[in-house]
Amino acid sequence: MKIPTARFGSLEVREHQKIRFPGGIPPFADEEYALVTCPGAEPFAWLQCLTQPQLAFVVAPPETLYGPGVVHLTPQAKAQVELRDDDKALVLCLVVVGQRPEDSTVNLLAPLVINVRTCIGKQIVLGDDMRLLRVPLLPSACLVPDA
Repeated sequence: MKIPTARFGSLEVREHQKIRFPGGIPPFADEEYALVTCPGAEPFAWLQCLTQPQLAFVVAPPETLYGPGVVHLTPQAKAQVELRDDDKALVLCLVVVGQRPEDSTVNLLAPLVINVRTCIGKQIVLGDDMRLLRVPLLPSACLVPDA
């Protein structure tokens, strides 16, 4: 099926590429999405809504940004997307792009967890440490001071 998008023009999305979030990604309603990658933009991708061309989230796997083990899925979290022992989960974090690169943040508190077998996902809150809601994308050591 062809879907119109505001950022990428028309995209061809096959049935097996559709990701459904029953209950939605707060505050958005239950929608279907497709993961859109662009060469050279890795590890970032876009989670493009299939029915609203303007709606796309910048996402990235947390381990590529901060190293392995930064997000730990509890058995309860896995159960929310019906992960079996042999299922693979795709974990993505929402990225809020700031006006300046150093203002960009990543939501490690509530990642998107997708069951790759069923293509069902859910945004799952993994704790109550609010500092993880807006983790700086760039470590301060990498920032170049204003001239």
